[in-house]
Amino acid sequence: MTPDARLAATLELFELVRDAALSGGAAADNIIRGYFRRRRYAGSKDRRDITGNIYAILHDHEALAWRVGEAGGEVSARSLVIAWRVVMGEDPREQFIGGKYAPQPLDDDEKAFCARLGALNTEPSETTRLNCPKWLESALRARFGEEFAAAMQELNGRGLATFRVNTLKMRREEAVAKLALEEAEIKPTRHSPWGFTLAAQATNIRAHALFKSGAVEVQSEASQIASLLVDARPGMQVLDLCAGAGGKSLALAASMENKGQIHAADINARRLGRLKDRYRRAGARNIQTILLPEDSGARNAALSHCAAAMDRVVVDVPCTGTGTWKHNPELRLRINVDWLETLVKTQAELLAEASGYVKPGGRLVYITCSLLAEENEAQVEKFLASHEGWSILRPDAAWLETGSDFPLDGLSKLEGTLQLNPVDGLDGFFVAVLKAP
Repeated sequence: MTPDARLAATLELFELVRDAALSGGAAADNIIRGYFRRRRYAGSKDRRDITGNIYAILHDHEALAWRVGEAGGEVSARSLVIAWRVVMGEDPREQFIGGKYAPQPLDDDEKAFCARLGALNTEPSETTRLNCPKWLESALRARFGEEFAAAMQELNGRGLATFRVNTLKMRREEAVAKLALEEAEIKPTRHSPWGFTLAAQATNIRAHALFKSGAVEVQSEASQIASLLVDARPGMQVLDLCAGAGGKSLALAASMENKGQIHAADINARRLGRLKDRYRRAGARNIQTILLPEDSGARNAALSHCAAAMDRVVVDVPCTGTGTWKHNPELRLRINVDWLETLVKTQAELLAEASGYVKPGGRLVYITCSLLAEENEAQVEKFLASHEGWSILRPDAAWLETGSDFPLDGLSKLEGTLQLNPVDGLDGFFVAVLKAP
């Protein structure tokens, strides 16, 4: 594709992604994959460059929208892309020229808008420059304190792809050695004993024999840490209540050495279908998938065999995803007060529901990928206040056998729980391990 064609594709795809985010539609990565699936003519470099453009604009959305407003424009996908080109030191008047492949030409008003953008001599506030939604500023400043700017900058970056080695098939050292022979830019993860990172421009891991054989899975280090903190042992009965596509279920199957049983339950049939493909490839023989109805009463009936019988219950609840902005920057556009209130209510219901499946003395592991106290510490405190005899179990006990650094740094406001810190290069996951009476 020519540079003009890549810019036109960037504009077309960004409009799809932005509209979906604002309307609660599909996730950006799903839209991007579908877009290129229908355009087989786009080469790997084209796909990489266009995808990089989309995420660059999404990461800088707040600051670009401010520039559009300061220059007297109306915020839209097209105006944001125009502003992005100006920030990149380019002249959109020379790029939006029409024809067969280039974006539609600028009209006179847009040319004047470009001139005003180029002449701006003021700078946005720190909050806007760091692309922090204004209504979340106080909550995130309370979370990070003096590290607020560093955390926001980290969440504005593009993280390296992170993977988990499936110990049912090989050790991490073996996988790293195999990839190192191919001169891949690979680095073991600091905290998880299972993981490694791979530079985006390095080996295409999804096409690699290690991935196709199930020896390697895509999973962020934060998610691997959360899986480790479940402390699932061989022979246990484990319920993964919001299993999704099963990243944690697969990690638990490996730590349980295929002994015991994992009940992977979710209301989404498509995601559970993906898990079936993944656990067959991974050689995980102790996972049973359970498609749940959305009604809580019907869910309890479907899981009656798990009632008060599980050694471990994992509830990775739906959340705002504020801790994953590095990978999912469009979530900044999705989140609003109403959505947060709905999520908080759902989280409380799921946490209470999950507790009914834990056997006496067993553990309930509550997980979010959020940085907001309403979704994290406040939920745990409300649960403990209404469930007599339950207690917080410090999660570092599960770390003693790994030999890795434990990432407990005091970022959580509730003693004994873990809030991972983006400043450390991790997604902002929250984990609370709760022990049943």
